[in-house]
Amino acid sequence: YFAAHLPRFRLTLKADGLDVAEDVEPKFVLTVEGTPEKVKAKLAARYGQSVTVPVSPSAVHLGYASGGGPDGRRLILRQEVKERTAGRLLTEAGFRHDPAAETYEAVADAALDFWAKGKSSLPREWEMFAAAPPKVRIRAKVKPRIRVNMSTVNWFDLDADFVTEDQSVDLGAVRMWLDSGRRYVALADGSFAEADLGELKVAADLLEEAGAMPGKKQTRLALFHAPALDLLGGLSDVEIDAKARRAMQELKEIDGIPTVKPPPGFEGTLRHYQEAGMSWLWFLYRHGLSGVLADDMGLGKTVQALTLLLKAKIEEGSKPSMVIAPTSVLANWEREVTRFAPSLTTVTWHGQDRREKAEALKGVDIVLTSYSLIRRDVKELEGLDYRLVVLDEAQNIKNADSATAQAVKTLKADSRLALTGTPLENRLSELWSQFDFLMPGFLGSADGFHDRFEHPIMVQGDMEVRDRLKRRIHPFVLRRLKTEVAKDLPPKTETVTFCEMEPGQAALYREVLDESKKKVYDHIDKMGFNRSRVSILAALMRLRQVCCDPRLLKLPPGTALPPSAKLARFSELVDDLVAEGHRALVFSQFTEMLEILKGQAEEKKLQYMYLDGRTKDRMSKVDAFNDPKGPPIFFISLKAGGTGLNLTAADYVIHYDPWWNPAVEDQATDRTHRIGQTRPVFSYKLITKGTVEEKILALQQRKRELAAGVLGTDAEVGKALTEKDVEELFRYGD
Repeated sequence: YFAAHLPRFRLTLKADGLDVAEDVEPKFVLTVEGTPEKVKAKLAARYGQSVTVPVSPSAVHLGYASGGGPDGRRLILRQEVKERTAGRLLTEAGFRHDPAAETYEAVADAALDFWAKGKSSLPREWEMFAAAPPKVRIRAKVKPRIRVNMSTVNWFDLDADFVTEDQSVDLGAVRMWLDSGRRYVALADGSFAEADLGELKVAADLLEEAGAMPGKKQTRLALFHAPALDLLGGLSDVEIDAKARRAMQELKEIDGIPTVKPPPGFEGTLRHYQEAGMSWLWFLYRHGLSGVLADDMGLGKTVQALTLLLKAKIEEGSKPSMVIAPTSVLANWEREVTRFAPSLTTVTWHGQDRREKAEALKGVDIVLTSYSLIRRDVKELEGLDYRLVVLDEAQNIKNADSATAQAVKTLKADSRLALTGTPLENRLSELWSQFDFLMPGFLGSADGFHDRFEHPIMVQGDMEVRDRLKRRIHPFVLRRLKTEVAKDLPPKTETVTFCEMEPGQAALYREVLDESKKKVYDHIDKMGFNRSRVSILAALMRLRQVCCDPRLLKLPPGTALPPSAKLARFSELVDDLVAEGHRALVFSQFTEMLEILKGQAEEKKLQYMYLDGRTKDRMSKVDAFNDPKGPPIFFISLKAGGTGLNLTAADYVIHYDPWWNPAVEDQATDRTHRIGQTRPVFSYKLITKGTVEEKILALQQRKRELAAGVLGTDAEVGKALTEKDVEELFRYGD
């Protein structure tokens, strides 16, 4: 009763044989024990000679205390503010208070701080008792120490650790320390050292990017790690020997490599940028490196690759190389070899009788085959030791887990080359897959690349990481745009033509939109977003079909269908350009739409050519159209004819329906806007206003920005769509 109530009323009680003291000052007693990384403590307040009470950092309404001995008949008012302040000194020093046990505990860095310097920071008047306190030594800050040498040709020796005084730790220990969130690094002799978190994280990240192995002080690294090793130069205590520095500088200044003249036997004239491209290819090849020739479509990547194959044969003698390309492009490669490098012998591994050519493969200069056959026949083709393996349209291996990507990576070759105008379409992992073919290990593991580059760049928008990746890949990616190098190429004008739906078609679109949206969101509610991607794409396709022509919906016979605004605009456009003597390529992803367009052309008695995935003799179609007397219109399936064709007879391109990926559309347009074109090229993109097509344009722009910063199929589009994208695509109107 006294302890609980007397303080509130601040009474001074003088009872028979009982004293009440309100002005006794507490003395604090701290008892500690433990190990370097764990301290257990008890803090007590002593009043008078025999009153001792445990101290809590959250003490309130403590009241009075009494003790035995001389103080047995005495009530002493506890100084709760002073007790609370004392307890908080410990919690501020990193101790955690356990009210039930009436103890304090500090672990890890807080314990080390206490043993090393925390005791001296406590009030001097405190009494302290410690049973055999551990000896804790805190050394100077750990710093990276890096040495790079080049003891053999094309190999770096990286020696890296983190040191303080006479102690050191390896990269693995530092990475564990970074992941732990600790402030002190444990050393081999039992001592500890502080470290600068930012400095060690940068050093560890750069070392891991360069290929240093956790747990190993020394690592041997291939020449292609030179750009990553060069990034280490900004750290403290880095020594790079002269030979290694020269190799790094040579790759760093790859834009200024010496020009190599076309090899004897090359039948043609290289443009200045093609000659520079051949010099770059030869530089990489003679250093045992690989790369991506990512020139804009139509700048002659095939010709530049042929000069490399021809020069390698002349310099080193005969040895087979392999070129893998889409089936539709094999005939073009055969033509280009005959035209520009007729001394190179070829075998095309294609057709039902291809296995009869097996013995001939060892004795030719170039084995031509397709992606579909490399998947099927990899066991028969991987036995040869190739000089070069060249991937044309290398975006075909952008999915690292695909059977195609896995197959091409099993081929043995001295060097490898990727040709693609679109090295990056949807996501950065596509770039990783191509480099995993070219130089395995260059960009680390797929998971490491995702954590280190893809997530920071694509999700967090980290420009510093983006620039670091750009520096890493710069020596091994050569990309020139037509606007930069082909000054004599006529201009290309791109126009978006909006088509306004009539009320009937608009009502049908709204009806399909409402129905599709309900089905999609019902499916998402039941199955979740990720398991609903197929239904999302199916619904989006129906909306796109309404935009093209309602007949594509294949509604029951007899259903009254409104006319297509886009078809009417297309008809006007074709009438005008044909009347003015122009010739046009017309692309659509829907072969059913192309059939409708063909029917319209036949009604107008317009001559045309047609090509889709079922077309057998593609090159005869190309030759017929390119003939000066050829037809004015060429209807082409976007998937089948968007690459590998030279159609410079056309000066107009019409994209009847937009594709998700702008790079695919650009490739299609560049069937005519390429070397050999002498007239200005006009590209029209027909877009139905206020529909999903208009929203696709916004998605295209995002993809362009990603590719520009660092340098598909429907299923791939589905994987790339986010929930926010889907919400926007199914929204009606602007």
